[in-house]
Amino acid sequence: MPQHFANGLQEYENYLKTLGQHFLGLYQVELELKPGSRNLGIALSGTWAEVCLVEGETASAAALHEVQVACPASIQDWLNERLAWIAPEGLRRLWLQPIGLSPLARKPLVLKDRLLHLTLRHLPAGKTIQELAEFDERIITAYAEYMTQARWFHIGTYSIFGLPEYMYVDTLDVVEAASQAEALANDAAVPVTPEMQTIYNECDLFLDKERERYQLWLSPVIPGQTPQGVARLG
Repeated sequence: MPQHFANGLQEYENYLKTLGQHFLGLYQVELELKPGSRNLGIALSGTWAEVCLVEGETASAAALHEVQVACPASIQDWLNERLAWIAPEGLRRLWLQPIGLSPLARKPLVLKDRLLHLTLRHLPAGKTIQELAEFDERIITAYAEYMTQARWFHIGTYSIFGLPEYMYVDTLDVVEAASQAEALANDAAVPVTPEMQTIYNECDLFLDKERERYQLWLSPVIPGQTPQGVARLG
């Protein structure tokens, strides 16, 4: 899989740009399931993740744009060959649409050699996306500033499209660490202030503890061609 990507990457990246998409990298995935008390509703698995930054107001508009641009035969052959590496049951296409973005999303961020971290959750009964967005807007600047002490760069909160039912990404972070263990140790070393504990307590109100949760750690394998590995994610 990585060698296949490397062999055709430049032409593929150029094609993606015609779709308003910017290839950020091929990542290896470590996925942790945290089951709830109810039966599992969404089962995720996977080893590799292709990550792109997509221009557009909505996930649906970006997806429709893909079929408005003709795919060159050479790219289609490359995509067909890629499918030989992927079991059909393991193929998922997930679109993340921002609910709230931190100030860091508008600044150039180094992606080269950095981890991506995502937490996926269900909303509990009685909570709405509007309430989540209002909470996020109120705390996201303070939270993002706090997490930089651990070299976790918090980008935002997102709705996910492409799953059988609604989930959201509570946190998407760019993490300056060589491994998941190092990232967690850096996080644990930062004292939790009373202000942050209040934020964490309120954040838990938007978590359905009866449903499954996921943590995804993405480690870079093949970077995109962004200059010096720097990109704005918002």
